[in-house]
Amino acid sequence: MMRQAGREVPPTAEEEEEERITVLGPQSKSGQKTTPSSSTSSDQIPVLRVYCPNLRWQSPSDPSTKCSHFVFRESPVPRTSVFQVAAKLSIPYDPHLTCEAANYQEFPDHFFQHWNGYNLIKPICNPVPVHALVPQFYGYYVPVEEVALSDKNTMNVDKEKATTRKPYLSPILLLEHCGQPIDPSTLSEDDREECASLFLRFNNAGWLHESIFERNVLVQRGLPTQWPIQRDNSIDGMEPQNSFRLIDFGRSRKISDRVDWEMLRLGAGETADAMELVKISLGAFL
Repeated sequence: MMRQAGREVPPTAEEEEEERITVLGPQSKSGQKTTPSSSTSSDQIPVLRVYCPNLRWQSPSDPSTKCSHFVFRESPVPRTSVFQVAAKLSIPYDPHLTCEAANYQEFPDHFFQHWNGYNLIKPICNPVPVHALVPQFYGYYVPVEEVALSDKNTMNVDKEKATTRKPYLSPILLLEHCGQPIDPSTLSEDDREECASLFLRFNNAGWLHESIFERNVLVQRGLPTQWPIQRDNSIDGMEPQNSFRLIDFGRSRKISDRVDWEMLRLGAGETADAMELVKISLGAFL
């Protein structure tokens, strides 16, 4: 179920604050899931992630591989690979999540596709890897209130029940889990150029991100084209490569103004912001 947003979302004073992340870990002996404490404010958007550190593969024929978050069906099922997803929630009266879901549905297919090889993306002079640009989008789920038939037909509505304020149920934006926010000071020059290329590819496709911050570029070890069990392991003595993704498109919009295109062509606007974010001098490419 999808609701199309009809207005732009202006930046807020809290734009530079990090998202609050809640990790749903393995169950303790008491049967309750362990959740790390967080000192962040309650008005931030939480991201829920299921974490199973000791589980890589599942097989219906081997009960020891069974995940506590998944129940095998009685009928035979193929072997499965376990991967992490991120469930992004919203706070009341905040349209960012709805706008982001609408943008994910508007993105061109090549944003999600895994490519092999390298490409030249101006103004970067060195070839950069071309992988998926954004996380895989698994849907936008809106809670639907079920109303009993008897409540619809009755004319005597309980006033106390009618005035009771129900708790807010957030929609869920379900996405591929793509790692942690980058720290440009710990990245190599090649990795920093690849991070900048993500924003440039986004702009070249006719989109403005409108929120260029370190927290909106994620990094994870290993390539998405590898088997999950191979991503954290070195192959032939070589360390796994990093893969990067752009996130947080609640303020993103299609480019409809010639001024925006001209600024990008001249290396200003988001082009300059992306270079500055990853500590790359734009003058070196002009």
